[in-house]
Amino acid sequence: LGHQDRGEASMRECLRLAHSLDHPLSVAMGYNFAATFYQYRREPQVVQELEDVRLAYSNKHDFDLFLMLGAIFRGWLLMTQGRAEEGLAQIEHGLMVYQAIGAELGRPTFLGMMAEVLGELGRRDEALAAVDQALDLAERTGLHYWDPELHRLKGTLLLGGPGKTEG
Repeated sequence: LGHQDRGEASMRECLRLAHSLDHPLSVAMGYNFAATFYQYRREPQVVQELEDVRLAYSNKHDFDLFLMLGAIFRGWLLMTQGRAEEGLAQIEHGLMVYQAIGAELGRPTFLGMMAEVLGELGRRDEALAAVDQALDLAERTGLHYWDPELHRLKGTLLLGGPGKTEG
């Protein structure tokens, strides 16, 4: 709804509550949602900090799903560090495994992240195909939560931009 300050306060409260429960899966899930929130806001430093915690929790508690999801976020982070080819490989691998286990929740987001990296690499047609795949998935599953970002990304790509925006 455009209330980013309230969203950020809620996200901090979510992480505080997850930690207070002393329930590792809740902590890992909280960090997953927080990483998505800050990735959407284009705050790679915060995403990196969250990913470091999630990675440690996931390794400590053998949360393979969150290790795989982290690989997708780390791929996006690599793009922000000028290592887009390496980042794309990580995202593609994470998506392949995620799809192989039949998971759908989150895929529109992850396909959007892949499209952004493809756009950064100048691979516009592939980026647009990834956005269209994400929008089709949203239509088939009802997972429309990422549609505004996907439409923004598609518009940027169609206008010849790299698929990312600053700020």
